[in-house]
Amino acid sequence: MLSNALLLLVAIVKSESPNLAQFPFQLISDRKLNPAILSTDKFGEVLLAKVSLGTPPQTLQVVVDTGSSLFWVRSSDCQSNSCIQQPAFNGTKSTTYKNLKVVKGGFNVVYGDNTTIECSVSQDSLVLGTIKMQNQPFCEAYSINSTYSAFDGILGIAPPYTQLSGVDVVPRFTNDSAKVSFWFNRSQSNDIAGTAGQITFAGVDEQKFSTPIDYTNVTNTGKWSVPLNQIRLADGTNAISTPLQVSLDTGTTLSLLPQPLFDVVNNQMKAVRNGTQYFVPCKDVKLLKPINVTVGQSTYSLTWEQQVIIDLKARSCVSIFQPLDPSLDKLGSILGASFLRNFYSVFDYGNARIGLAPLSETFVPTVPQPSSGTSLIFHHRLNLLVLLTILVSIY
Repeated sequence: MLSNALLLLVAIVKSESPNLAQFPFQLISDRKLNPAILSTDKFGEVLLAKVSLGTPPQTLQVVVDTGSSLFWVRSSDCQSNSCIQQPAFNGTKSTTYKNLKVVKGGFNVVYGDNTTIECSVSQDSLVLGTIKMQNQPFCEAYSINSTYSAFDGILGIAPPYTQLSGVDVVPRFTNDSAKVSFWFNRSQSNDIAGTAGQITFAGVDEQKFSTPIDYTNVTNTGKWSVPLNQIRLADGTNAISTPLQVSLDTGTTLSLLPQPLFDVVNNQMKAVRNGTQYFVPCKDVKLLKPINVTVGQSTYSLTWEQQVIIDLKARSCVSIFQPLDPSLDKLGSILGASFLRNFYSVFDYGNARIGLAPLSETFVPTVPQPSSGTSLIFHHRLNLLVLLTILVSIY
């Protein structure tokens, strides 16, 4: 893992339990009032939101992830190493808690790095900012085989899959407020709680962007994917020979490209591999030439400071791009939080589209001075592929 917790987080590929993902679909399609705006903390480049479950409420921090459609939290029943002395939900302390027993034995979530989460389906009262929901289904993780404990669960807000035990639970959107919007605070002083970013449910915050939002229709209703038509380099070369699909994922830090495409892009950036990540010498980052990314019909120019993640504590500059492991090619390309942080992003469920707009405030980061000569050791794990399976049978 990178120093200062810069790492890739989970992007769930497939969920066969959309009952667990009714939040936020139900609330944003039914909501008639003002949008609910949440300030967030940050873990690496992804945003953490506080949710309250139960009566009286128990507060947990979850990753808000457009790459998944499963809502789970750490359970107090979890005895795994990553659960010890960590915040967890305790259903026995809630007067409104109910275990739904949808699937005997619960669910087994298997990650690409062999991290596993086993969870059972429950329901309880949920509060997220000003939004309150009764009888909200979620998954209680009673076993977590992972070294990560900086967050207490994942709130997946990707478009859900349609079947759970043969039951059709596809959400039906009825108004134009069915959207969730993200703003990332680009300031490098992000250790203060509440300053890392902002998530708006059922609307947009017009103070956070400067021009009209450019929307692109999604090409796969099961996830937030759009056409990636060009990545044009400074010499005019289009690194993409054939247009491909790309997922916009708030739960993944870096942007993942197929190896041949990554090689062409990195030929301009000259990033050097260390472990699983690629680093640009910090003394050279201001020399990086623009990279123009065309999503749908809209082109977004990445300047030098938008092509790297700068870690002042580690004195390192990490490329936002990383090659996609060949074994995970079926995932397709991903533009993660390191890309999305440069824009105001809108995930519009009602119209099945994604919108991006330039931020209203410009930001130029501080570049660290070269280190004294000692080599930095980086540990990093790729957490991408997630398979959700039913452990036993239906009750």
